[in-house]
Amino acid sequence: MGFVREMSKHDDKGEERKEEKKRTNSGRRGKKPMIQMYLGLSGGAILLAVGATGSIGFYDKVINYAVAHGVVSRAYGKLIIVALIYLAASGGITVIAGSILIPKIRQFGVLLVRIGAGISLTSIVTRVFMLGPIIQEYISMAYSNSGYLLDAVRLISVDISLVGVGVMLSFMATFRDYRWTLTISAMAICSMFVGVSSNPRIFEYINCVLGIAVDYRVYMDYTVKFMLYIGALLLVAAVLAGIGHVWLSKIIVFVCMIATLFPLVSIVLDLQQVRGYLDMLAIIQYMRCASVAYIYAGGIYFIKKAK
Repeated sequence: MGFVREMSKHDDKGEERKEEKKRTNSGRRGKKPMIQMYLGLSGGAILLAVGATGSIGFYDKVINYAVAHGVVSRAYGKLIIVALIYLAASGGITVIAGSILIPKIRQFGVLLVRIGAGISLTSIVTRVFMLGPIIQEYISMAYSNSGYLLDAVRLISVDISLVGVGVMLSFMATFRDYRWTLTISAMAICSMFVGVSSNPRIFEYINCVLGIAVDYRVYMDYTVKFMLYIGALLLVAAVLAGIGHVWLSKIIVFVCMIATLFPLVSIVLDLQQVRGYLDMLAIIQYMRCASVAYIYAGGIYFIKKAK
């Protein structure tokens, strides 16, 4: 009888442990959709704020400057403003709507978030390639007038980096594992910062060093520009890593690491122009050096460790 009672107690304890484990797993499953909802709401709010309200006046100022200096035509400038605001705002609204639905109708909520985040990813790629030449022009002008530096910093920090954060938070609302997405997203922001803050002199320097004929220099300029702004593709790699396409992400990361050689050349050229070691422009170059170091360190770590 004693043996039977002991076995009965042992079975009861086993059942209690099973029930406790079920409750724990249930609690974790309950917390996960809420975390995803908060991530999505945060990302959507950033995209909506920056796209719909935060940048309208500033975009107008930037485009007017670009038109005045012949960087873009007036008709093309208006198209840029409309495209940037519409893409970011519509993506943010869709992400917020999907995030609210994730705890209740997960599959439909995730679908909406991915659609909205995909629209916003298109938005940031558009921003990098459209605003990149304007930012570079500001950086170039800042060596003679430091006032332009603030405008360049504003574009880099808010209209590119902050939108990048919003896009990645939105996508993370649909992922189960965030490790490599966070690593590559940080690399993407560093790469975009390093690329768009390059001095336009790099185009002339590379053409002269390589002896490119005048007739072909425009094609070389487009190639270098793509290499400088390739950081936007790292956001795509971060998304691919999050949904499980690790090997494809590794290929993109490897290509971006090679392309980072061009911004590295730009840093060397730009350091020759700074007036003092603690000058604001010098500090930006130090930040660019640190960003390049992180791109290579993060890329090597991801390629070696991710599976």
